[in-house]
Amino acid sequence: MLSKRNLKRPTPAAGGAEFITDREAAFELGVGMSKLFELQKNDPDFPPPVWYGPRSKRHVRSSLRAYAMAKRQKASPEGQAAAATPSKHAAEARHA
Repeated sequence: MLSKRNLKRPTPAAGGAEFITDREAAFELGVGMSKLFELQKNDPDFPPPVWYGPRSKRHVRSSLRAYAMAKRQKASPEGQAAAATPSKHAAEARHA
């Protein structure tokens, strides 16, 4: 019989879903814990966690990555437009 210290980690689900903790989810998204909880509470697009019990939840890594990619794609046209428009100072520097 194995003691609690010698238990092995469970293998990932056969479907390829990898479940991660809040801390790992924050790291995956590149945010802090407070921002992660804010996103969970206020962003309707944030993927819902999987609850294992009243106090135990996990996030699906692939759904978090899909969420992050969707957010980046939404933000990229605005970022590209701002980068393509030269600033007033850059235009003055070229003419000087």
